[in-house]
Amino acid sequence: MKDFQPIAMLAHIPFLLVVNNDLPVKSVAELIKYAKDNPGKLSFGSGGVGASHHLYGELFKTLTGTEMTHVPYKGTVPALNDLIAGHIQVLFADSPPMLPQIKSGKVRALGVTTGKRIPAAPDIPAIAETVPSFDSAPWQMLAAPSGTPALVIDVLHTEMTAYVASPEGQRKLMDMGLLPGAPTPPAELAKFVAKEVDAWGQVVQKAGIAGIE
Repeated sequence: MKDFQPIAMLAHIPFLLVVNNDLPVKSVAELIKYAKDNPGKLSFGSGGVGASHHLYGELFKTLTGTEMTHVPYKGTVPALNDLIAGHIQVLFADSPPMLPQIKSGKVRALGVTTGKRIPAAPDIPAIAETVPSFDSAPWQMLAAPSGTPALVIDVLHTEMTAYVASPEGQRKLMDMGLLPGAPTPPAELAKFVAKEVDAWGQVVQKAGIAGIE
């Protein structure tokens, strides 16, 4: 918050909730019921403690009142491999590398973390269709060191938001499974970051992983 000055929101990265094909659930509602009916039987993977995959799992547990065991890996690929092999049953992962795995039938997609379905995968429901308060996606933002002249910030903001809004920018981002960012002014982006720090800080505290690197 003190070291960086937001410039422009480039894109949001929807995460997908996927499960092993042998798990007898085909929807978010069925996953919640299965978790409650089989306490202690589900494990969810992540790319490491505190990674987005981990925090989405913790958020899901909190909002649904379910219990799942967290299994951290050194990156998304080994977590995905163990999901396919059935060593873990659940994984939250970013959409660009996950969509090909879903299309090839290697894993089953239950939902997307954004409040609405995404253009790259319109058949996958939003988790929010079952858990209304679940609406989030990691974001990519252009920023500069604090103290950067306002004129520089303004010029960069204008140029970047214009490209993101252009047909080429929209197409390239959506082809990668990303959601193009809105032309939010830098001052509003700073408020957005502050809210994100607070909201995810609460998830981190509740998960008991504060201070872990």
